[in-house]
Amino acid sequence: MKHFHRIAPIALDLVHSPPAVGQALGIARFGSYAGAALVLGGLFLVLVSGPSAQHAWATRRVLWVGLVLLAVGAAANFALLGVRAGAGSLGDILDTSTWRDLAGMRSGKLLLARIVLVAMFVPIVLTINRPPARWRPLGVALLATLTVFTFSGGGHPSVTSPAALWMSVDAVHVGFVALWVGGLATIAFGDRAWLRSPEQAGAVHIFSKMATIGVPLIVATGVAQTLRLSEGLATLTDTSWGRVLLAKVVVAALVVTLGGASRWLLHHEGPSGLRRTVTTEAVIAFGVFGLAASLVSLPPQLAAKSQFFSVSLSQDGTTADISMSPGAVGSNEIHIIVTPPGGNLQPIAGLTARVSSATANVSNLAVQIVAVGPNHYSGNITLPFAGQWTLDLVIATTNTETVLLNATVPIP
Repeated sequence: MKHFHRIAPIALDLVHSPPAVGQALGIARFGSYAGAALVLGGLFLVLVSGPSAQHAWATRRVLWVGLVLLAVGAAANFALLGVRAGAGSLGDILDTSTWRDLAGMRSGKLLLARIVLVAMFVPIVLTINRPPARWRPLGVALLATLTVFTFSGGGHPSVTSPAALWMSVDAVHVGFVALWVGGLATIAFGDRAWLRSPEQAGAVHIFSKMATIGVPLIVATGVAQTLRLSEGLATLTDTSWGRVLLAKVVVAALVVTLGGASRWLLHHEGPSGLRRTVTTEAVIAFGVFGLAASLVSLPPQLAAKSQFFSVSLSQDGTTADISMSPGAVGSNEIHIIVTPPGGNLQPIAGLTARVSSATANVSNLAVQIVAVGPNHYSGNITLPFAGQWTLDLVIATTNTETVLLNATVPIP
């Protein structure tokens, strides 16, 4: 990205994305979570409210706001991931130089898929007041499931073995949270018919039954993931991930308590009695999304010790001395010194570098490097996961000849 060329003379261990990039990523993730909840929870209520129910603009507005938040959140997340990969600033958010590489990664593909799914929801939201087609419930269920997996496929569960199992566990967790919180928001901020109209009030009773089943599943899947991802409950307070998780549990427990009060009111006073608690319950529940958004970027375990990496590679008379520090998950500074067949004084025509990881499903991600001296290149690599990473160097020894060198970089 252009940012690298502007700061080439500065020591690259100081080259990191500013805090504003991480904060913006957190906001984008929160928007995506909130949007998914409004769409999925709102459509659940619409589907179970009966074929002749007519939904006022307030309810349709909740759905449209959800779609906008989901789409904008996904697009912003995609652009900001590119900025962070290149250690850029918020001013680089429209720099497309890393977008192609990001689109080839699993996280990038999932975010682009999420945007496509938003477009597929649009005709459903446009027709919610028309007689329901037979395909609508199945179509909504399929799109909802795929949307949920765009979240589970890009977080910690996707790199936890066996990935398919833990992604499914997380999908159950995220799906029921979205239905629960989105349903609450629709009842609270949608039209008043949810608490008055017989058909729509009946949907509220069905929603309450769903929550009765869903909340225990949310708790069970949350506990299972915590035990699998962390080093044990006793060490939760040792990491930022654990402390944020505990805060999330406290807020979620408050929402569950309010939910219990809401169900009591529903059974004893009918849907009209929910107005006292459901708005407060919905607002606090969105606080859970804020905490969940910050969990994605935090490692669930204490960082492993760094492992300085150094290697010398040679082929056809060309030698590359590579060093990488600190050799840990996160940002790493890399230095490459090339000696071509003609010796140190013979300048090479150019050098490109890329990294791949079969475990993390990352393929040919470009490494931003700059020349800092004769045949001396330096740059910064952000490695998001531990494991074996492959570093490829394409060295143009002349304008017509190239040499490919590669090394395996272990990241603890």
